Amino acid sequence: QALPTDQAAGDEVAVPAGANGSCAVTASGSVWCSGSPLNTLVPTQLAGWTGVRQVAVGQMHTCLLASDATAWCWGANGGGQLGNGGTSPSATPVQVQVEGGAAMTGVQALQAGLTHTCAVLGDYSTRCWGTNTSAQSGAAAGVATLQATSVAGAVYVDQLALGGRFSCAYIGEGGQVRCWGLALDG
Repeated sequence: QALPTDQAAGDEVAVPAGANGSCAVTASGSVWCSGSPLNTLVPTQLAGWTGVRQVAVGQMHTCLLASDATAWCWGANGGGQLGNGGTSPSATPVQVQVEGGAAMTGVQALQAGLTHTCAVLGDYSTRCWGTNTSAQSGAAAGVATLQATSVAGAVYVDQLALGGRFSCAYIGEGGQVRCWGLALDG
């Protein structure tokens, strides 16, 4: 179904899709979602948010990159997908924290896997949070990552790509790709 008529055709900037829903970020920075991100079958605007730069949609959680370079997530949180230090779900966006509870700042890009999310920061380092059963969030396998955790070796990152239980980063300096997490098929 199309966005409401007050949104001009071609106004969409990005339309990331997850396993159970999708979102669109318009040129004006408003967010429209359908499916699990806002629990609706028709595109519905995320109330109170403007100037959003990016949205990343996981299986049952969604994260956004705000205009002030902070990250906010909502939805399911059984594996720490919201990055706020807890495991309670939230129907409204909550701010992603780093270890120690401070707000994560300087975010340049986000990518979501099924139940984990990673961010590239302004210093080209990478932080991940959420389910970590296979080390997909960058910590030792099975170690909870309820807040954004630094990923060792993922520095000078230009791009991220996340799967169900693995993560990869393109390292611009040197042109390398580094991956971590489950490697059943190599």
